[in-house]
Amino acid sequence: MTLPTTTLEITYVEAGPLPADDPRLPLAHAAQLAQAIVARIDADVAGRPTPCGDWDVVDVARHVVGIFRRVAGAPSGADPHAVPVVPDIALPDLADSLAEVAAEVHAAWTDPATLDRPIDAPWGTAPGAVCLLVWSCDVVVHAWDLARALDLEVEWPPSTALLADVLRSGLPADGRDELPFGDVVAVAADAPAVERLVAWTGRDPAAV
Repeated sequence: MTLPTTTLEITYVEAGPLPADDPRLPLAHAAQLAQAIVARIDADVAGRPTPCGDWDVVDVARHVVGIFRRVAGAPSGADPHAVPVVPDIALPDLADSLAEVAAEVHAAWTDPATLDRPIDAPWGTAPGAVCLLVWSCDVVVHAWDLARALDLEVEWPPSTALLADVLRSGLPADGRDELPFGDVVAVAADAPAVERLVAWTGRDPAAV
C-alpha cells in the first residue's frame, strides 16, 4: 500500500452560538473536510480508483457535490431525486461548485425550525435533524474514500465518533441485499472513529 505522503490539517469550526449537539455542526465539519480534500484533486489523480465500488476520484467528488445539493434543497421541499447521484461537473469546477453549494446549505438551514421539519430524503422522510446526521455520515465516508485514493493522512472531524454511532444505530447489519452497502467489516471496539464509521458501510480500513 502506498503510505500517505501528505497530512491534511483542518481547523474545524466550534459550536459558537449553536448547542454542542446541534446536527448542523457535524454537517459544517463534513463540509470543511470535503472542501479541503476536493481542493487537492487535479487531472493527475482524478482517475484513481477509490474504495467506493467502480467510482474513481472524480466520480466520488461529484457525488459529494450532489449530496450537498440535496441538503441545500431539502428545507424548501425540493425533490432529492432531481439531483443526479453523480452530477456532471467539469473537473476544474469541482472545488468552486462544492464551496458554492456549502454556502447554500448554510443559508438553507439557518432557521432552527428546519431541524424539526419532515424532510424528504432519498431513503425516506425523517426530521431535518436526523437527515443532517445521515448526510454528514455519507459525506465523511466518501471523504475517507477520497483520502485513501489520494494518499492523504487526514485530521477527522471531532464529530466522527457521533456519526459512527448514528450509522450503527440507523443502518442494520443484516438485510443489505437491496442496499448499496457491503457486509459489516469487523474492527476493534477501540478503533479510530473513522474506521468504525467506514467499516459499518462494508469498507475495510485495513485493505491494501
